[in-house]
Amino acid sequence: NVTIPWENHPSEESAFQPVGHDLSVDPGVVQKIEAVAQCYGICVSVVLLTCFNILLSRLTGQSNIVMGLGCNGRKYDELKEAPGLFAKYLPLYCQLEANAPFHKILTQVGETTEKLYEWEEFFSWDQIVGSSQNGTASSFFSYCFDFDELPAPFSVEDVSFDLQQQYACIDRFKVRIACERRRNTLSIRFHYDPQLFQREDIERLAEEFHTMMESAVDSPETAIDELDILGKNRSEEHTSELQSH
Repeated sequence: NVTIPWENHPSEESAFQPVGHDLSVDPGVVQKIEAVAQCYGICVSVVLLTCFNILLSRLTGQSNIVMGLGCNGRKYDELKEAPGLFAKYLPLYCQLEANAPFHKILTQVGETTEKLYEWEEFFSWDQIVGSSQNGTASSFFSYCFDFDELPAPFSVEDVSFDLQQQYACIDRFKVRIACERRRNTLSIRFHYDPQLFQREDIERLAEEFHTMMESAVDSPETAIDELDILGKNRSEEHTSELQSH
């Protein structure tokens, strides 16, 4: 179970009503993400997913991270147009070596993700919760990742239709990153449980995620424990605090 140090622990569990925070990704960073993905022969989604895994590892101090990876459950042609919900989250296991270069972890996550999708129809929480000795295992992933490629605008004569936003909440979570790529732009929304996190905590998490992406795609040969997550301004603030003490 992944737990960020500044996560709240409410005494009672109330209704799950997630809220969201949007992260604006600099166009220059998007171009670098695409360049790194092309260089190492992987998808843009894998670059983002790898950064999220590394950030969670850095914040929690855990080298083994398990998160929920979203899939639409429609990998067979017969299910492409079938009505109903087939989407689910799959358990993505990532083992992170602190001194490993980013590009090595990137390749590992890409290979693991590819293998995981091959078994998507076989995963069920009933198998995990049912096999728990005391029956108290959580039936959801604390941290989840989704990625969607939005379709190009659809035009009929002089009328054009474009999908601006889509949203579906299919399972409980603590924090879920939803990434949407449209042509050369990238939008990221952090969905979170307000019982567990204050808005400023998620804003800080989003800022750290963007900083890590920049650091990783600027120098993919850098060891993951040396990637920047604070940014220049926050690094200076942190240094000042240390000096004052």
